[in-house]
Amino acid sequence: MRQELIIIQARDRGWSVIGWACVMHTAFLCGQKYSILPALDSNGIFALEIFEGSLNKEKFISFLWDQVMSWNLMILCLQYLVIMDNCQIHHDEDICAIIEDGCST
Repeated sequence: MRQELIIIQARDRGWSVIGWACVMHTAFLCGQKYSILPALDSNGIFALEIFEGSLNKEKFISFLWDQVMSWNLMILCLQYLVIMDNCQIHHDEDICAIIEDGCST
């Protein structure tokens, strides 16, 4: 069985090369915050959710069920390994169960 990686990244800060400041010059709009939640495999981004506000457990679970796990179920010949960062929400028991159940099909 062929293995495939899925990488899910949730972050509220940018990154930069060591020694360089992470700066983006733009007009500040008070009160507006958007979050981007992508899932990537070896072919690129296959699931993407852009929404206003911060990420919470309900939004993340909806993203997993509606986009990530539905993609996994469509391609049953692959065995997936899901990689997530150390975000606190990723340690939730419900989310771990979804990942374990969805990737063992």
